Amino acid sequence: MKNILIYFPLILLSILSCKSEEKEVKKSTTPSVPVKDPEGLKIAFYNSDSLKSKYTYFVNQEKIITQKQNSFESEIKKKENNFKNFISRNEKRAQNGELSQNEIGSLQQKAQEMQQNILAFQQNKGAQIEQEAIELMNAISKKVEKYADEFCKKNKIDILLIHGQGGQFGYINDSMEVTNEFINFLNEKQKDIDKDLK
Repeated sequence: MKNILIYFPLILLSILSCKSEEKEVKKSTTPSVPVKDPEGLKIAFYNSDSLKSKYTYFVNQEKIITQKQNSFESEIKKKENNFKNFISRNEKRAQNGELSQNEIGSLQQKAQEMQQNILAFQQNKGAQIEQEAIELMNAISKKVEKYADEFCKKNKIDILLIHGQGGQFGYINDSMEVTNEFINFLNEKQKDIDKDLK
């Protein structure tokens, strides 16, 4: 028993001495990013709402889409009026006893077909106009982005922000605004934009 008591502290010491406490050095995974001098950084913004109202091409294309929508709505009203007149005219004929049961049945079937045609027209033509508008807006956005790059290089702007209602910027100093200059630049470049869109 004495031997165990003598050897126990020795065994404990040898275990503790073998167990070297090497602390693992953690390597940083944060990349080294060089800090640039913000003194020379040029930031500007343009107002997206003004772009929609003053950029000539955008205004013209929006008018075309609006005309198509108005024409579409008039055509729907015309079809609906024809349908109502058809129903009204044939109800009077049925009340006056001018129609047989077979004629009433075929007129009801024709009325259902007319109604289905109106719904199909609304869905198909409406979807077509909506798709045209989406494609047009995408094309305009790509061109604005392309010419924003050119505008920034020409004016030595490092960052060009888009400011608008509901956007991510609550406040931007007005001295940084280049909306009119950017819109004028886009309007000047319109011939190139038209060529690219065709």
